[in-house]
Amino acid sequence: MKAQLRTILWLAAAGLASAVAACSPDDSSASGDERGDALGRANGPRVTTLTLEHEPVTFDQPATAHVTLWGSDRELADASASAVERYEIQVGALPVELELNIPNSPHERIDQGHGPVAREDARYYFSVTVDVGRDGKLCASDFVQNFDRTDFSSFGEAPPDAYTIIVKEYGDRCRPLDD
Repeated sequence: MKAQLRTILWLAAAGLASAVAACSPDDSSASGDERGDALGRANGPRVTTLTLEHEPVTFDQPATAHVTLWGSDRELADASASAVERYEIQVGALPVELELNIPNSPHERIDQGHGPVAREDARYYFSVTVDVGRDGKLCASDFVQNFDRTDFSSFGEAPPDAYTIIVKEYGDRCRPLDD
């Protein structure tokens, strides 16, 4: 029963909620750590492996990868996403795999000015910049997400276990990272 329940909960987390309709997520014989949350994840932080893909390049000194996990309510139109978690990670080369601790109940961190967001209405996406010069600006030597080669994906209910973003050199003008 536990294995069946975990499989059904995993399917629900993958977006196949109709498979869950026939089963209650409560298995009172399992401990809290075994049971996990309603999406079938174990209690505690979830980890997403984010790969920044680019042809191999090694930096003279560590660069700062700025990764933001954004969240929004799928029920709201024309509302800006809010930063759920920001990460600053030192990287020495590309490509690189980054282990990101996703906060528990990330939907509770979404603040679009319209009250709480239900877990099932939450949507997430990542944005990435790599500040090679570590000067707080995006310039020619820095890297940004390549939207022409990376499909823009938003994730329902929780970010995936693994995701790849292709990055490219920023360009020939400089601008502050915050813009």
